[in-house]
Order: sequence, then C-alpha cells, then structure tokens
Amino acid sequence: MVRDVAESCPQLLAEVYERIVDKAATMATKLWIEQDEGDPLNDLDYLVIGGQCTMCYNMMRFLWDRCRPDGQFMHAETKAIFDQAIVEWQKLMADPLSLLNDRKRNSRLKTLNEQAVGAIKR
Repeated sequence: MVRDVAESCPQLLAEVYERIVDKAATMATKLWIEQDEGDPLNDLDYLVIGGQCTMCYNMMRFLWDRCRPDGQFMHAETKAIFDQAIVEWQKLMADPLSLLNDRKRNSRLKTLNEQAVGAIKR
C-alpha cells in the first residue's frame, strides 16, 4: 500500500521533491536564513518542506509495516492516524508547499500569512 502511494508520485513531482530535499540536505549550518533572489522559498522553507515530506512518508511506512501484524491495524486509532497521513501525503503530492502554506496561513504573524505562496513551479 505505502509503496503504491509512493510510486504514484509523478516524475515531475519527484524531481521537485528531489530538488527540495537536495537543497535541504546540503545546507550548511547557519546562524541566519537566506533567500536566493527570485526564489519564493528561503532556507528554512526548504528544511521544513523536506522534513514534512520525509516525516509523512516515514509515518505511513512505519504504521503500514509495524502496526498490522496480521494484515489488519491493531487499533482503530492507529488506522485513523494512517488514514490522516494518507490525506496529508495526497496534499503534498498535489502541492509540495501545501503543509508549509497551511502553517503560514494559520500563523498569528502577519508576515508569515503574506509569505504563503502558490504551488512550486514544476
């Protein structure tokens, strides 16, 4: 199931995530946040998006592999968490910035509300 979900990621979207994760993974330790000219995302945005994607996938994988000893989820609550992870994963597949923008839109800080950007260019 999880493998099917991961493999459903279109090639262009996979390239977008690869670029995001590569940028986050190779980022040096910094005392400040930088933003390249013309890039709607800053360093922290790349780190957050990479972490959100990784966490969501790992959560789905863990729940699928470890919480279904006989092919069924052990608890209804565990299945509900898995189902919510699938919903979030589907949002990320439709728009890699979806969770980041949700967080910015719901922030108490007006500057973060204004930073919520549209779908990343593919």
